[in-house]
Amino acid sequence: MDSQSVKTTSVGGARGYDGAKKLVGRKRHLLVDTEGLLQAVTVHPANLMDRDGIKLVLDEPTRARLPRMQHLWLDSRYNGRGKGADWVETTVGWTVRVLRAIHRFKRYCVPNDIPPNQIDWVAIPAGAGVSYAPKEVDR
Repeated sequence: MDSQSVKTTSVGGARGYDGAKKLVGRKRHLLVDTEGLLQAVTVHPANLMDRDGIKLVLDEPTRARLPRMQHLWLDSRYNGRGKGADWVETTVGWTVRVLRAIHRFKRYCVPNDIPPNQIDWVAIPAGAGVSYAPKEVDR
């Protein structure tokens, strides 16, 4: 799961100020599986923090559509006592891995305990293009 803040025009819809990106707009949260297929998306004002926005993405109807989901990778923006990763583990019941360290790649967060030869990449459809993110591979 990841989020992306984007600028918006003054026409229609709720907007907010994202202090980290210094822009006024909306934030979208994307939940993808290990193959990069989009499972859920939520759009809300950009002033809502990631650790609070995860509750909007993983609401009851979304969780009902994902009965086989067991594990979630999050970045450090989803930390917070009783929020984000803690909320997923206690309320949703999934295991969570928070990616904190940067390992060998400049743009993506990969845990240091995964050997480089066991990192594969998955395509993530995001906005107008496709991003690539690491995934663990059993080799």
